[in-house]
Amino acid sequence: WVSENVERILGYQVGEALEPGWWLAGLNPMDRDDAIACTPQLLADGYLNHEYRFRRRDGSEIWVRDELRRVGTPHADTADFVGSWTDITADKRAALIGDARAEVLDRIVASEPLGQILEAIALRMQSIEPAMRVSIQLLDEASGRLTNGAAPSLPGFYNAAVEGLQPEEGAGCCGTSAFLGEPVLAEDVLDHPYWTEYVDLVRRAGFRACWSIPFKNAAGHVLGTFAVYHDMPGLPDASQFGLINDFSRITGLAVQKVRAACGVTAWLVEDY
Repeated sequence: WVSENVERILGYQVGEALEPGWWLAGLNPMDRDDAIACTPQLLADGYLNHEYRFRRRDGSEIWVRDELRRVGTPHADTADFVGSWTDITADKRAALIGDARAEVLDRIVASEPLGQILEAIALRMQSIEPAMRVSIQLLDEASGRLTNGAAPSLPGFYNAAVEGLQPEEGAGCCGTSAFLGEPVLAEDVLDHPYWTEYVDLVRRAGFRACWSIPFKNAAGHVLGTFAVYHDMPGLPDASQFGLINDFSRITGLAVQKVRAACGVTAWLVEDY
């Protein structure tokens, strides 16, 4: 028996959730082995409380706290179990964002190069949302153009093609976002006026949606863009948009602190 809440939480019909293999198929591949390894604990102790990511019917993922308890006679030949799922996505993401911010500050204190810090930020974001590919571009103060900061999961030919992009309206999502100083979300880049000149490049790179958010300094000046590419057409839901916003702010913090540290170092060297 499965509660009808499965449709509210995950989007699946009760009949679908009762199909053999449904639970295994929905587990995030990175969590599957650990989730399966917990089964002996349930049989031995009669109770299990564990957490993992699970795919919703629309393809998005949520974090689930799965609690199971054996009911009936402890030593019977057969065993029945009751359980409940709790959506803990918001709490989990908040913790992961906190971890990312702490890691960035640690890297700044360790005087790591900005490129390494930005790549760590991109990879952190992708570990939370594996279906997303992150690109961080910096606005060069001298040329006024965008330069690649980190894009570990985008093809090299794509990064090379957009290197030195001039911010202006219609220059893809990042060029437009840097120019306007506002988020720019393209549900389908193959059918969006800002991407008309880049259709062939997009087809080669294999993505369909792009969501770009500018990050700024305290004075409100654009420092660069934090963009997410998705292989399927679509727009971010409220949770995803909030996550991208949080990571764009972390990126802005990193850029400002590293540049400030470099400025102090240069001043000390010059003064000496």
